[in-house]
Amino acid sequence: MRRLILDTQCLLSAVAAHAQGRDTKLAHVWRTFRARETQLVFGEALLLETQRVLDYASVARLGITSGMAFAAAADLLLLGEYHAPVVRHSWPSLSDPNDWHLLDLLYVAQPDALVTRDARVLAAGRALGMPVKMPEEVESE
Repeated sequence: MRRLILDTQCLLSAVAAHAQGRDTKLAHVWRTFRARETQLVFGEALLLETQRVLDYASVARLGITSGMAFAAAADLLLLGEYHAPVVRHSWPSLSDPNDWHLLDLLYVAQPDALVTRDARVLAAGRALGMPVKMPEEVESE
């Protein structure tokens, strides 16, 4: 079974696309996760960041309702692979310290990939030889 970390934006995009019946790579990841064919890996920092951004206008445009967010959180807690505590590291190659938790989780959990659209995370992870991919690069299973 493949194991993936979805950054916050990809996680929310996956939940929204799945709920809206759209056929996207991220919706497919969420469907295979709920079918227990893909394992989603997450940690406390990712959950807290997701909670923090749910009220952002950019997230509201995704069409995620409070019920969808609650159901997604329940799915993650019941079906996902939770890592805590995750040792914090400094990642000087990643300019935004608010994203360091993603590389921390990637380093500790050793999933098949971290999926993100964040150019800084992509560049830093790839420069370090870490498996960081854009959603379009995730193979369907």
